[in-house]
Amino acid sequence: MFKRISSIILTVMMCIMVAGCGSKKDNGTVYESYGTANGTSISMGLYKLNMMYIHQQILSSGFTGDISKEKRGDETVAQYIERLADQNTKEMIAINNKFDAEKMSFTAEQEENIKAVAKEMYSVNEILFKDLNITEEDTLLYQTISEKLRQLFISLYAEGGKLEDSKEEKIKTFEDYFYGAYLIPYLLLDEEYKPLSEEKLKEVKEKSEADLEEIEDGKHITDVMYDILISELKEGEEKPKRYENNEYIMPIYKDGDPYFPPIVNDYLKEAEVNVPKIIEDEEIRYIVMKANYKDIPEKTKLISYNNILSIVKESDFQKIVDEEVKKITFKIDEKAKASFTAMNLQNAVKKIQEKMQAEYEQMIKDMIEQQNKENAGSSSVASSQSSESGSSSSETVSSQPSVNESLSKTESSKAE
Repeated sequence: MFKRISSIILTVMMCIMVAGCGSKKDNGTVYESYGTANGTSISMGLYKLNMMYIHQQILSSGFTGDISKEKRGDETVAQYIERLADQNTKEMIAINNKFDAEKMSFTAEQEENIKAVAKEMYSVNEILFKDLNITEEDTLLYQTISEKLRQLFISLYAEGGKLEDSKEEKIKTFEDYFYGAYLIPYLLLDEEYKPLSEEKLKEVKEKSEADLEEIEDGKHITDVMYDILISELKEGEEKPKRYENNEYIMPIYKDGDPYFPPIVNDYLKEAEVNVPKIIEDEEIRYIVMKANYKDIPEKTKLISYNNILSIVKESDFQKIVDEEVKKITFKIDEKAKASFTAMNLQNAVKKIQEKMQAEYEQMIKDMIEQQNKENAGSSSVASSQSSESGSSSSETVSSQPSVNESLSKTESSKAE
């Protein structure tokens, strides 16, 4: 849940680009409340934002089918989207209540930042939000709860938190989630991201093989790394600092590290420790050497642990939020809920896609017509200039006697 809702915070600007799907029934009724939580009204805006986010996630996964027919488990994709939108909305209310119950508060700086972000979000999307009946108050509430979520999570699991892991637990978690490896990269593409010429490719391969041979002969891989860095310095540049060998070990996230191609993870799964090897794909070649966990600096392990804290503690935090949800009596307005469905969204997205396609095609058409007019204008001017030039030449030619006329006049002159 933490990852899910925190993702909403990061992608709300993108995911709400599905205009035309306001919470109006066919009779024109506008629902401002989604229902109540312990007697307090729930803004329909929160439900809409959650619905749009989940729908966007489905589309982003590559789904192109009919959400009303295709299944996800025992429910249609549409039912899945609506169920999660309802669940997320309730969780956001629970987070809001938990934050207040813990007597937590924001600093003045945090409050100003929340207001500024909410104001900017509404300003950028004002036309869209008005169309969807999302108010400035909805936007501020959404941003406020988003920050409450972050602060709650930090208060529980970050350094100094009530449920913070011990150092030993953090290090064990690191080993569960990461490999450690030394990596020397050799690019197989040029500056324009095109494959290297055969000559350049040969040079790169010979260089990497020579470097590997040095490592196998006893030179430490980090010394080879440093030599490469020095060789690439431009005139006048200072030498980079030489760190301890183990400080060059890279933490590689086991579940598909986004900073490295899949070949790295695939190799490290089965690799022996401290055995260098060359691996490559179409874009890059590496000398890679898997590190022993005991050689990885503690600092690296703890920083890496903090970087995946939201993943590590997502399940634990979800359980806490689930318990908070159970404490709340929700009474959902089914008519309001029915006024904003996943099918509404799908139809709206289709409508927008068609509109954008039509606008794009019209833009291309207008550009072509404008270019044709400009070309026609240029041709007309050129033709006019050519005609004027031709007339002038004709006049010049006609003003001069022809050869026959000259001869005729000469003969006539002689006869006289």
